[in-house]
Amino acid sequence: MSISKRVLLASGATLALTSMVRAQAPQGSNQMEDVILDHQGLHLAPDGRHRTMKMNETGSAMAMKYGEEVPGHAMFYRQDGKNYVVRDRKMADGSTLFQRAGDWESRS
Repeated sequence: MSISKRVLLASGATLALTSMVRAQAPQGSNQMEDVILDHQGLHLAPDGRHRTMKMNETGSAMAMKYGEEVPGHAMFYRQDGKNYVVRDRKMADGSTLFQRAGDWESRS
C-alpha cells in the first residue's frame, strides 16, 4: 500500500474515532471544550483578549462576593475597543432578547 493511501486511511480512522468519542459524551457533559465548568471564569481583558481561568478557593470566593448572577443567557460583545455584557431580558412583545438572536448574527 502506498504511503499516501496509508496517510489517508490513518486520517480517516482518527476522524472516525474522534467523532465516536464526541458522540458518546452525554449532552451537557463537562467533557465538551465549549463549556465553562464550575470554578472556572471567562476573563475578557480591555484589549479584547480572552481566556478561561481555573479559579482556586480565593478566586471563587471573590467571584461570589463581587459577581452578579446572570439569569438565562448572557453574551460578551466588543465594539470600538469597548467590552459589553449583554443580558437576556423580556421585550415589549413578550419575547426575550436572545429569542431574537438569529436576526443579529451575520451568516457570512
